[in-house]
Amino acid sequence: MMHEEAPWTPERITALRARYKLSQTAFAKMVGTSLRWQTVSEWERGAHRPSPIYSLMLTRLETRIDRIYTDAGGDEEKLAELLHKRMGIVQKKKGGRPRGPKKKDGIS
Repeated sequence: MMHEEAPWTPERITALRARYKLSQTAFAKMVGTSLRWQTVSEWERGAHRPSPIYSLMLTRLETRIDRIYTDAGGDEEKLAELLHKRMGIVQKKKGGRPRGPKKKDGIS
C-alpha cells in the first residue's frame, strides 16, 4: 500500500519556509526555477494550492533540507548558511545591499 503524503497546507508551507529563515523569493528558487515568489505568497495565504507536481517538489525539498539539517549538526543558523550557500541564494547585508559571490572581473 502506498503511503499518502500530508497535504501542503498554507500553514505547512509557511512553517517550512520560516523555519529556515528563507524569503519567499529564495524559497521559490529552491522549489523550482520557474516558480515566482508571488506563487509562494498565494500558497501561504491559501489563495491557491500547489499543483501535484509542485506538491512533489515541496516534499523533495523538505527531505533535502532535512539532510542538510543533519549535515549542519542540528544548528539552524548553520543550516540557513548551508542552504544559502548550496542553493546559490544571495543574502542581503544590513544596509540592504545584496552580497554574494563576486564575479571574476571584480564586479558583484
